Amino acid sequence: MDKGLAVSVLDLVSMRASESAGSAIARSVNLAQHVEQWGYQRYWLAEHHSIPGLACSATPVLIGHVAAATKTIRVGSGGVMLPNHAPLVVAEQFGTLEALYPGRIDLGLGRAPGGDFQTMRALRRDLQQSGDDFPALLAELQTYLGPERPGQVVKAIPGQGSNVPITLLGSSGFSARSTTTRRRRDTSWMRKPKRKLVLRSLAKPIPWTADSDSVISDREPRERGLTHAATLAPASLSSAGDS
Repeated sequence: MDKGLAVSVLDLVSMRASESAGSAIARSVNLAQHVEQWGYQRYWLAEHHSIPGLACSATPVLIGHVAAATKTIRVGSGGVMLPNHAPLVVAEQFGTLEALYPGRIDLGLGRAPGGDFQTMRALRRDLQQSGDDFPALLAELQTYLGPERPGQVVKAIPGQGSNVPITLLGSSGFSARSTTTRRRRDTSWMRKPKRKLVLRSLAKPIPWTADSDSVISDREPRERGLTHAATLAPASLSSAGDS
């Protein structure tokens, strides 16, 4: 693959009709192994809850499973819905993943519930949560993943000082504004409105771009050496100038 274009995969771990979750996960692992061989840079897994046909509710577990079955490709979330989780727990989970697979873990974050209202109630418990507290949750998470601060009482172990790369994903300008607030040297690129994807990295001091599209195969998977049905996504992420 041309080194000038970094291509990645975002996987929702979709299940076919009557297919078990275990089978769908196995197909995702198979896809990750193939795209690693083809030179893809990242394999990201989404977080969705209570949606029939998607087996991506336990995103950190899937990340560890895929990372264990591959060797070099970066594996991460696209993304963890931060308001669904305590920042300390997210830091511990991804700190553990970074300890197991050094230099290969990405933490993509979003602020949506990843499901319907009833699912949000079951996940968050607090009905007052609207996602507006995302910047505060993000700041707390960064505290647990960054260097230990003087007087810091609560620490993520593992996680503290791991500096797992954080990327914000979103369908509006909220993520862009949040990142600008956290790191003013960053610039962003937003997709056309009909595509609705924003990617902003908290770690990159230079501009970078990303694009996303669904890719569906009309061939039998075995004709292409794949056992994962049809998608290199729902969104394949392509970025220029990304390291």
